[in-house]
Amino acid sequence: MIGLREWLVVRANDGDNLNWVGQSRRLLQRNPADAELSDEEQAIRALGRLFAEFFEYRRANGLTKVFDEYGRWLLRTKWYDGPLRRRVVKARRRK
Repeated sequence: MIGLREWLVVRANDGDNLNWVGQSRRLLQRNPADAELSDEEQAIRALGRLFAEFFEYRRANGLTKVFDEYGRWLLRTKWYDGPLRRRVVKARRRK
């Protein structure tokens, strides 16, 4: 699912080193209404809710916004020194 991992990273404000599965495990929230279900069934429902939230966000805002927010998130971190940071530094030097 394109953009899911990036959306999860921004949402958690952490975990850029994790794939979407690892991110999802950290963010899954149990619903008290699912209490009668097994742990596995509860996890599946919680994952379904997380996916639904992502797809609704992506539908409403577009994939470009997902990646734009992720790029902005990267630039707010101190450790990131990738190509996006280098482009921003070059652009500031030109001004």
